[in-house]
Amino acid sequence: MLDVDSGAVYEIAKYPRSGVLRDLHLRPLAAELSRDPGWESGGKPGTVAVAVPSGAKTASLVGIFALGADRKGSVGASIVVLGSAGELRRENLVAGRHYRDASGTELLEFELAPDCRLATVGCALLGGTRVRLDVIELQLPAGAERLVFQASSDSANFVVFDIVFEVAAVAGRCPFHTGSGGVSLAELGGIVRMRDRVRFGQAMDQLIAALDKSPDLEEARSEALTFLAIVTAGMLEAGGDRSLHRVQLEAARRFDQVTSTADLKQSAKEMVDKVVGSWLYSEEIQPQIIDRALSLVDRNYAKEITDDYVAGKVGMSTSHFRYLFKQSVGQPFHKYLVATRLEKARMMLEQGQGSVSEIGVSVGFSSLATFSRAFAQRFGMSPSDFKKVRGL
Repeated sequence: MLDVDSGAVYEIAKYPRSGVLRDLHLRPLAAELSRDPGWESGGKPGTVAVAVPSGAKTASLVGIFALGADRKGSVGASIVVLGSAGELRRENLVAGRHYRDASGTELLEFELAPDCRLATVGCALLGGTRVRLDVIELQLPAGAERLVFQASSDSANFVVFDIVFEVAAVAGRCPFHTGSGGVSLAELGGIVRMRDRVRFGQAMDQLIAALDKSPDLEEARSEALTFLAIVTAGMLEAGGDRSLHRVQLEAARRFDQVTSTADLKQSAKEMVDKVVGSWLYSEEIQPQIIDRALSLVDRNYAKEITDDYVAGKVGMSTSHFRYLFKQSVGQPFHKYLVATRLEKARMMLEQGQGSVSEIGVSVGFSSLATFSRAFAQRFGMSPSDFKKVRGL
């Protein structure tokens, strides 16, 4: 759920809740979360048990791990995966090593065990106190049937807001649906405006896979035209020439003439390249390094990351990285980072994922005033006006 998989959808498990209401600041995740209350251990031993959907590959637990702390080294909780033959996997959450007092300001991201990791994704309001919100994601072994979260602590308070399973994509479902696990149509225009080659490539892979799976050629034509229309709109908003409107008409005629899915895929690639080719894929030095940097930004934009940090991650000096980044992307790193946060905020506002102030914090702005000013500079209106115009 922390990383996008275009070949998956996400299912939220149902289980008894105990009235812990949500007031969440979240970085966007691959799955949409429920709006239900969370389950709370209350500093006492307790258990949440849910069925694992057929075909599930991973499970993600979104919650507070934990408020208050046991003595270091003690097991405060466990995540257990069961099958017909008994216990298949167990991950113990050890105080001081795997969980820390959630009232602290530290942002966490580390491996709990092989194929199991924890990352901070925002904050929540619990008993009037704003606390850290984390996701624990683990790979499920073959034959998994039930997942159990066991709070064994007599002092630390654990809250589980959602348990989300990543499962195989449902045949016939739109591959660009917001909950599909891949790039959504709502994001596509922003990806074009941002010159984000990595995620645009992912979106193209989704389109080609969707054309292969379409039940008939007519539906495939419609999917290709919809994709191209959104890409074209993104290019126009980025300052593209109005002649791009003609490309859409040309594509409609060309797609109507194809007689096979293979021909349609080739035509779709060529028409998309005609719209964005020179914008996204201009000649540049060391593109793979820049693509890695763009991926890092996409995963960590809500954090306080700098060009110095990213340069170190891709193995370059800061000065050389700054030069290459501006050469490749067309703008300095900090400007790109702010633009990424604003595009994510715009999408969250359109989808009604919280108040203006909540969304501003969740995408990485330090204050409402800074967020509002930057949003108005990029989109021509304040985030509050943006919501009003769209009737949100």
